[in-house]
Amino acid sequence: MAADPAAARYRASTGQEAIWVAERLTPGAGAYVEAFAWRLTPAPDAERLRRALLSVVERHEILRTALVEEGGVLRQLVLPAAAVPDPLRVAP
Repeated sequence: MAADPAAARYRASTGQEAIWVAERLTPGAGAYVEAFAWRLTPAPDAERLRRALLSVVERHEILRTALVEEGGVLRQLVLPAAAVPDPLRVAP
């Protein structure tokens, strides 16, 4: 992840460090990764849903926080809301 001068940095919590160590011991295990998808019927207005999701991400820093190693220290990197990619992919 590239350095972002607008991003806030905080020391990672003990729990975050434990997850980081577990990932380093078993790379790619994905023990703390959850992927999911929903099929909504009828299909919602995609633009309104997108705006709602981005609004939630803007209000809650944890949803735009990445863990990065800087100089051997694990840090939380809180990205600006504008740096968050589009949270919605609409399948055909």
